[in-house]
Amino acid sequence: MSAAGGPTEHVGISNADPNEAISMPTKNMLIKNVPTRSTPAGGTLTPPRPAQNALATAGPRKKTPAWLALVWSVLLGALSILWLTGVLSFPFHGPGASLLDTTTPATAQVILLGIAIAGLALSAPHVLRVAPRSRTLAVTTLLLPVMLIYVIPDYRVLAAVGYLPVMLVMVISGTESLSIFGQVWTGSTVILAAGVLAGLCFTVLAVRSWPKTRTRISTPRLLLVGRVAAYIAAAIPVGYAVTRIAWALGIPLGISESFLKEIDQITNIGLGLGLFAIVGAILTLGLVQRWGTIFPRWMLGLRGRPVPVGLAVNSALIVSLLVSSAGIFIVRGALSGDLALAPNGAASQVAAWLPEMFWPLWGAALATAALAYRERRRRAAHDERQEHLLAAVDDRRTP
Repeated sequence: MSAAGGPTEHVGISNADPNEAISMPTKNMLIKNVPTRSTPAGGTLTPPRPAQNALATAGPRKKTPAWLALVWSVLLGALSILWLTGVLSFPFHGPGASLLDTTTPATAQVILLGIAIAGLALSAPHVLRVAPRSRTLAVTTLLLPVMLIYVIPDYRVLAAVGYLPVMLVMVISGTESLSIFGQVWTGSTVILAAGVLAGLCFTVLAVRSWPKTRTRISTPRLLLVGRVAAYIAAAIPVGYAVTRIAWALGIPLGISESFLKEIDQITNIGLGLGLFAIVGAILTLGLVQRWGTIFPRWMLGLRGRPVPVGLAVNSALIVSLLVSSAGIFIVRGALSGDLALAPNGAASQVAAWLPEMFWPLWGAALATAALAYRERRRRAAHDERQEHLLAAVDDRRTP
């Protein structure tokens, strides 16, 4: 199979005269039409394995986002019916600040049922491979991620993910029991998190529904865009981390001393989140560094191997969705003067909310850097295949 999923073209040259010159147009045609990596002893050029692609891959994996979106829609629809009929208790009843918490339970359940029906209708054609390429379909599909990622959730998903390493340390050190995970990952948080992941799947489907275009950004511009986006995406979490680390050290950076005393019980959690943000910033820089393409030497067992494109890109995209979702929620709260669930007096403390105001930009920059990284790796793999094919053709010309 070819990288595009179609039948493979084999170019047989075993019967050719090795002394016969192969013209450059012919060579270019071979390079263009057959992405070949090596020439076996039989003389037939065989295509390499398809390169990984974060949004579309050949074979069954191409249908994975569609299947995940379909299964999520069915499960959400079933849960919505059980909630509406009173068989199951509705988990969104406060004190959260999501759209599902701030409306009546009946209204929230109807909203979720409508989203489930829409998700089923939009994902099924992709599973059946009958979805057309249409701007209307793409834009319609994109409405679901907007609802699931930006309109419905609050801060809980990002907080629950950010607290995971902190909770692991607490459990390992014996300061907390395993029950702390249940306190953070409640039923409502799990549902919101599943919705964010479903939003990512529907985003993939929207991209696939968009008609193909021949517009192609130049490689130098691609490198520049990716580098600038990566630096922005790395700088913003560092700014957040500086304030939280300072508070843990007893320095009232951007806040009053009285407010620092009031939040003294949670500054250690802020320290953990700050350190986690710094690790994320370092990994973000890997999107534009060599060690983000090839595992460095100090990583035993992995050194020298290519970094899987999907691992880097999909991880970055998920984080970008989480910080964008939480950031937009915080921006809405700051603009309305209602920082939900923040400590009393947080609205008057600049450092308590200002770093988070840049989170939507962080998410957008991180997604841009990840997509630029994916395209750069794709082009590099394509150029490498062409070079290998050219070398194979030259080898056949040698008497």
